[in-house]
Amino acid sequence: MPFPWTSLISVWDPPFRFVDQQIRGPYRRWTHSHEFYDENGATLIRDHVEYELPLRPFGELAYPLIRHELEGIFRFRRDSIRGYLLTVTGHKTAAGRLPEHCR
Repeated sequence: MPFPWTSLISVWDPPFRFVDQQIRGPYRRWTHSHEFYDENGATLIRDHVEYELPLRPFGELAYPLIRHELEGIFRFRRDSIRGYLLTVTGHKTAAGRLPEHCR
């Protein structure tokens, strides 16, 4: 279910990290840190999300559903990034996964 969402990039520190914060949207509070690390010549992406659900304490009842949805969103993003890199770099193993140096 789509929600209107406005965010602000509150920290911009390329190529190491950036942070976006919800200004308007479905959460009471949302802060998402994206961090990028060099790991043996490959880039490792780490996300850290802090959020509060709206309509406290009743909104907390939706926590399992929201957590499941967020896991799906991040899984989709991970798979999309891998798919893009496979297309751009041409690196592919028999299993269709990026070799270790491209993950």
